[in-house]
Amino acid sequence: VISQPANPSFTPVTIHLNPYSYYALDVTAQESIVETAPHNTVCNYGFKVVSDQKITCYYQLGANNSEIYTLKGRNALGTNFVVPMENYLNTGSFTPSAYSSIEIVATENNTSVIIIPSQPLLGGLPAGVPITIMLNQGQSYCIKSASLNGSAHLTNTRITSDKPIAVNSSDDSAASNSFSGYSGQDLVGEQIVPVDYAGDLFIALWNNRAFEGITISPTENNTHVYINGNPTPAATLNIGQSYTYMLNQSPTIATMITSDKPIFVFQLTGSDGECGGTVLPAIGCTGSNEVVYARPSYSTHLKLSVLCHTSDIGHFTLNNSTTALQASDFTMLPYDPTWSYAYKDFSSSIPVQTVMKLSNDQGMFHLGILDYYTGMSSSLGFFSGYNSNGTIRFMMNDKYCAHDNIEFGYQTRDIDTVHLITPSGDTLTQEPFILNDISPADTGWYCVTGHSVVGCDGTWVNDSIYIQIIIRNNEEMITKTLFPIFL
Repeated sequence: VISQPANPSFTPVTIHLNPYSYYALDVTAQESIVETAPHNTVCNYGFKVVSDQKITCYYQLGANNSEIYTLKGRNALGTNFVVPMENYLNTGSFTPSAYSSIEIVATENNTSVIIIPSQPLLGGLPAGVPITIMLNQGQSYCIKSASLNGSAHLTNTRITSDKPIAVNSSDDSAASNSFSGYSGQDLVGEQIVPVDYAGDLFIALWNNRAFEGITISPTENNTHVYINGNPTPAATLNIGQSYTYMLNQSPTIATMITSDKPIFVFQLTGSDGECGGTVLPAIGCTGSNEVVYARPSYSTHLKLSVLCHTSDIGHFTLNNSTTALQASDFTMLPYDPTWSYAYKDFSSSIPVQTVMKLSNDQGMFHLGILDYYTGMSSSLGFFSGYNSNGTIRFMMNDKYCAHDNIEFGYQTRDIDTVHLITPSGDTLTQEPFILNDISPADTGWYCVTGHSVVGCDGTWVNDSIYIQIIIRNNEEMITKTLFPIFL
């Protein structure tokens, strides 16, 4: 079901899909309620997509000036963001002008969002001064850079909230003409992931264009970044700083990026002079066993980037074929042979307006898709699991009255075993978890912990809630607070 929770004039669209079929909702005629405009204004144009089975979903601009925003589901939702974005290509000259921008959408009512822009904003707001806005579910908000210069892009803008939000980064339109031989101007954009999914190992594949680069954003001060296994840091970054590395400096098409603290890596690539961009997934205990993609009608070229453990390269199936992507298509990463990559053109073997299915029956992988229309536009996106473990989250009240019964509510994904730890240190293992006839003595921190069935070795993930038990008619209120517990 596709809806706009904050816009009652939009009629929800209900879709019924068979396995590996697809549906495209064309909203061109409704552009005025799709784009978050005007900027610096709360709008009602956020979309919500829910399904009763797992799906792949992306938002795509059309044939000219196209881009893919891969929608990452729950992996996109969070309360702490550092916005990665390229910051070395200027924005092209148009009337009206196009700018670097960030779009935010709330998933719950009464969401408080704080934005600390890294650069001055269109409308006169300065860099570094917090902006606080309130959003209800489905409401959206956009900020734009005040300048068209690449160095003025909103890279490293920080966004925090008290409830989960989703964030896009956009660059309309990145102009490649600062590099000799190029003249394209194209939209670059992505739905980003929260700081929880930053990482310390990335691989970027080069598409043979001089303007291709990666922009690295740290999440902590004094972060050392290394390129291709060199023990000398290529950069040491503090929060708010970034480092750009041009991919054509690498001796192979693969560049390995590592760090001693979590970072984000944004890759700019493209075809002809047209650009596409994406947030690279951290490599490690992340990825997917199966990815599907619907190739659009205007696509003239389709290239796949596949990253996986070297031990898994002979176990791929592409559209039921075990020979379309073979072990011989892969190259071991010279800086770390436990990883391998394949970069292959499937323009003629996968028809347009069909669904492509790539799977691996042994391990997880990452799939990057470069889809372009010759001379017109380029789109880049990674269709991968960005999280390394299953998730568990409390979904319940945090205040109860004495003599109530509490049944603990929580939401899980990819979890096979759940335990509840009480303030006294007792561990309950039998679901459902219920406390009867509670008293103020039961006040305290409760932790729900679950064993993940995804990731390299399966780990325990957890969430915590402070529950207060009060005598009736006591009006003292307390809000839910989360804090990390390490088990």
